[in-house]
Amino acid sequence: MSLLAPVFFIVAVGAAAAATALHFIVMRQPPRDVLPTARFVPIGPAVARTVARRPEDLVLLLLRVAALLMIGAAFAHPVWHRRRAAVLHVVVADRSRAVADVREVADSAGRIASGVNDVLVAFDSSPRVIATSLPESLAAMRRTGARARLSAALVSALRAAGSGKDRADSIEVTVVSPVAAEEVDAATDSIRGLWPGAVRLVRVAARADAEGRLVRPTVHWPDDGHVATARGRTSIDTVNAIVTGRVVVVAPFERRWQIDTTGARVIARWVDGVPAAVERTSGVECVRDVAVPVPSAGDVVLRPEWQRFVGVTRGACGRDASSTGGRLAAWAIDSARPSRVAASALSLPTVVPNPLVTWLLAGAVIALLLEVVARRAGALQGARS
Repeated sequence: MSLLAPVFFIVAVGAAAAATALHFIVMRQPPRDVLPTARFVPIGPAVARTVARRPEDLVLLLLRVAALLMIGAAFAHPVWHRRRAAVLHVVVADRSRAVADVREVADSAGRIASGVNDVLVAFDSSPRVIATSLPESLAAMRRTGARARLSAALVSALRAAGSGKDRADSIEVTVVSPVAAEEVDAATDSIRGLWPGAVRLVRVAARADAEGRLVRPTVHWPDDGHVATARGRTSIDTVNAIVTGRVVVVAPFERRWQIDTTGARVIARWVDGVPAAVERTSGVECVRDVAVPVPSAGDVVLRPEWQRFVGVTRGACGRDASSTGGRLAAWAIDSARPSRVAASALSLPTVVPNPLVTWLLAGAVIALLLEVVARRAGALQGARS
């Protein structure tokens, strides 16, 4: 156990020592002596201050010292330290309708989350955080008929990782899921970006009806970027980059058109966030409109990033599960981010009230009340004597 603010306890120890010293100082009647005259002696009780060999009113002393020490200890905020593990594994396990065999998920998660400090986040439409009895929980895992929401599961995983930073030297987040297209939404990438390390991805088999079909889009992309769903901008400007997913193309693009996003999904944006390419689906048909002018000067169209951007615009539509899995796979193999994150690199978890603080303050209040009772009883006994 340690104290987060030990200065409060040090002050309490000093106050307790001062209270103990004061109990050695007592007021007593001085020895009697015969005076030739008492004319100039004022009327009143004759007492003198002296130092006793042992403290007076031991009960009062003990109650006061106990109250001071308990108050100081409570304000010092004592915390218990668990034994730290080398690695804390936070495993996000999919049990939704997209999973072909939930036992495959449980077996994969069990091989990773094998330590006493590891955390399991079992999710479908809502996540459930399990920090104890992981083998029993994995053995009892069953597939549900609900649609999975990976974003909510990632939020719970990040919270569990932050709360566990005091139990391990490093933390690793792993997702065990088929990663079907229906599980990912617009917030998934942003939530993933909050984790400073790479997210490990363990793909398991998906149900046949959860994979979806590959839908190749019809791409409308005139050289000047004037698609039918775009209107002229009130002012023509130059923007320096276009962004789609992990692909960024930097070039002095001339922006003449404002694309209509009604009923569409944005697949590319200008660097200032304005939509540059959209996708619309109707049944099995998928149409993409790209309002990006093709550079006619320079070597922009020869650059690898431009070729990757073209590949994104002509790739399978957003309902394709394989493209979703590829995006999450890119999270895991991001070479710029290690898979294990040092616990010290994480932000502090939410402060959880320590029940010991409450008990210490309650004990101090009881000691002060008993001190008042004992002091009054002592005063009453002295008056009688």
